[in-house]
Amino acid sequence: MRIRPIHCLLPLALLTGCFGRRDSGDAPQQPLAPSTAPRETLPVSAGSATPLDPPVDARTDLLVRTRLDMLILTLPYGTVSQSESFWKQVEETALPPETYDVLFKNGVRVGLAPTSEWAFFRDLIAQYPAISQRGEYAGGESKPVEVMIRRDIDSQTIFYLDAANRLQGRSYDRSEDLLSITFQQSPRTPGALRVAVVPVVRSQRVRIEYNAENVGNEVQYVNPEHLYDLSLATEIPRDQFLIIAPSREGRWPTSLGNVFLTANGTAERQERVVLLVPRVVTLREAGQ
Repeated sequence: MRIRPIHCLLPLALLTGCFGRRDSGDAPQQPLAPSTAPRETLPVSAGSATPLDPPVDARTDLLVRTRLDMLILTLPYGTVSQSESFWKQVEETALPPETYDVLFKNGVRVGLAPTSEWAFFRDLIAQYPAISQRGEYAGGESKPVEVMIRRDIDSQTIFYLDAANRLQGRSYDRSEDLLSITFQQSPRTPGALRVAVVPVVRSQRVRIEYNAENVGNEVQYVNPEHLYDLSLATEIPRDQFLIIAPSREGRWPTSLGNVFLTANGTAERQERVVLLVPRVVTLREAGQ
């Protein structure tokens, strides 16, 4: 017995097709890592469900799965971060206040927007040249999605204020910056996704190790540091999408917003805007 998809909510093509801009082939950023989840759905056996399985509607034999669509836009600096007309359409109070405040003062602005208002955001952003990166991921993956932001960094310094307003930070040599994203279907809200995003600095360290003959060998170690104080965890309803962009505080060179969400373009400064969109796929058993 096999399963075939019968309905999708807000496919990725709807998001990316609205811009009519060039893809990331012209951009210095690295492409998103491909999903490791299988593209084909698996048969479902009666009575095999567990509490962790997606909800099944017994009246219609429908199986509902949720995927994550991701779009990263690279725009001229200030296109989103300094546009009050943009943020007036975003529900920033939907996130926990303590999470929002920590991110905002460290240069990151987040909020939820209804998919019904997508035309407004599309038309506003379409006024500027945009470079896009795209990704589509299936839920239930054991590994997090890693989105490369910057690589081959000789030296960088990141300072931030934690929830207690204490200054934290350090300098890194030979490192790269990425976002680690995990997501799963919400156990209480059908069609919603619970998403967690944490910035990661992956640095390389070199150490000389000596053998029994006192001969030294250079050994490289990769040390990923998760900045959990600056992580974001929230639920995205099926009819909304999450926006992550620089805030005005991101102008400080060592802030999280500046390091992860801004870049030096060829002729002007740029900013990155991350859009995370839950996509509901409803599956029905063949022959029903």
